[in-house]
Amino acid sequence: MTGILSLDERLTLGPEEFVRSLTKEEKMVIWLKGDLYESWQGMRDDLQARLNKRPYLYLLIETINKDLEVMSKLEAYELKHNVDLFSAELTRDIA
Repeated sequence: MTGILSLDERLTLGPEEFVRSLTKEEKMVIWLKGDLYESWQGMRDDLQARLNKRPYLYLLIETINKDLEVMSKLEAYELKHNVDLFSAELTRDIA
C-alpha cells in the first residue's frame, strides 16, 4: 500500500511511531483530552452535550462527529497497547 495510512491502519504501530504518525487534528484531540478532561468518557460526554445543545466545556476542532470517531480509535489504541498517549514520554511529540 502506498500513501498515507488511515488511523485504522496505524493502530498496530508501537506507541512512539503511532504518535509521530498522528495528524495535527488527531494530536489536538489527545492534547485536549489530556489537558482539559480526565478521561475519554468525560470528553465524549462534553461533545455529546454540545451536539444535544446542553451546557458544554469546550468547542473542539471543527466537526464533533469526526472528533468522536477519532476519540474512539485513540481510546481503543490506548487500551490495546496499555499506554496513555498524553503521557510525559509521548507528550513531546504532541505539543
